[in-house]
Amino acid sequence: MIAKINTSSSSRGALNYNYEKLQAGEAKILQTNKIWHKHANEEFTANELAYILEERAAVNKNTRSPFVHISLNPSPDDVLTDEQLVKIAEEYMQEMGFGDQPYIMFKHEDIDRHHLHIVTTNVDSQGRKIKIGDESIDKNDFYRSKRITQALEQKYKLHPAVKQEDGNSPTWQPEKVDTAKKIAPQLRNIVKHLTRAYKFQSLSEYRALLSLYNIDVQEVKGEAAGRLYAGLIYSVVDDTENRMVNPVKSSVLGKFAGAENLGKIYKKSAANPLSEAAINRIKTDLLSVMHAATNEVNLIRLAKEKDIDLRLYKSVDGRIYGVTIVDHKSRSVFKASRLGKEFSANAFHSLLNQSSSKQHPLQERQAPPLEHDKHSLSYAKDFGWMPEQVQADEQAPPSAAFPLGGMGSLFNAVGGATKYAPKKRKKKKEKGQDLSI
Repeated sequence: MIAKINTSSSSRGALNYNYEKLQAGEAKILQTNKIWHKHANEEFTANELAYILEERAAVNKNTRSPFVHISLNPSPDDVLTDEQLVKIAEEYMQEMGFGDQPYIMFKHEDIDRHHLHIVTTNVDSQGRKIKIGDESIDKNDFYRSKRITQALEQKYKLHPAVKQEDGNSPTWQPEKVDTAKKIAPQLRNIVKHLTRAYKFQSLSEYRALLSLYNIDVQEVKGEAAGRLYAGLIYSVVDDTENRMVNPVKSSVLGKFAGAENLGKIYKKSAANPLSEAAINRIKTDLLSVMHAATNEVNLIRLAKEKDIDLRLYKSVDGRIYGVTIVDHKSRSVFKASRLGKEFSANAFHSLLNQSSSKQHPLQERQAPPLEHDKHSLSYAKDFGWMPEQVQADEQAPPSAAFPLGGMGSLFNAVGGATKYAPKKRKKKKEKGQDLSI
């Protein structure tokens, strides 16, 4: 059994995360401890539970991170009932010093490996920070927790703890979204992995990476009821760019999926360019592929064999105007033209003989994958986007945080706000002639 412990200055992030799972039918509350009960058939809201924990934590003003979020992850080979899970979790909390603390225990069922999330506080009823002996609970908690989980494994004959490879593991490789399964958990795992493992410097490069897994991201931005709103939404699309299911807000997936985190990734990626050795390897691999390729399908297949995905963007008449490279060895996404003229869009176009040499070459530009956004007009309506739903992690940072070259702001890269919230134009009259639009 693996235990993960996080402390924070607020309980609301952890509670909101778990309540989103509850609302999606992907989790349930197994147990509450030292929390007053509401009337029959009434359930706590996330805000009510946050207030209960905050009321306890407020007694100690010196503790900077008074809230604790613990996840307990049994092995997938351990088939446990809810009662067994509660008993094991209660013993773990008691041994860790949280037995007399108020806490809420959630069971997550969104993936095959069922696991628990527990939200509590490390401030006791006397306003003191919980200690075991002379140690604070947050010192060496990893080693203490490991000893406790190992003892519980032996006591309940559980399988030894083995770290599961998921979206948090750099060695995990995601697969395309399967619409026959629950969408949100798949999106969460894939997006979390890609945003943590890969480097990209623009929204279009990020979208190129997502497209490999049949995912697209769009920004919804506009004005409603006199209030501005903005946020990112993720959709599952098929190979022909058609949206297959309703989009999901970035806040449902987590802060890692929001615009603020993407801006940080753009800056960090720009500040840490590829090494010369990596560039030379990619150039050598691509030149050999381009030399051997006989057609587009063959080109893409040969590149994939070298752990490189090529995304070719074409105009209506079939001319290639942009090429994006996803190099899985260096975990980097970038425009092919950065490698030199021999890898420009025109070079790939000439290689594949997709137009007459008499045509004027189109200037290569930043290629926004799925740039036509054939379904973008219905996004806001279908998604039910309302200003009050916008959360802090969804707010787009200043345009400077999104180095999109000549494309301008992040918003301009994916469509105009007037599609979602058209501004009213004043009617003009002149000499009896109606000039209203």
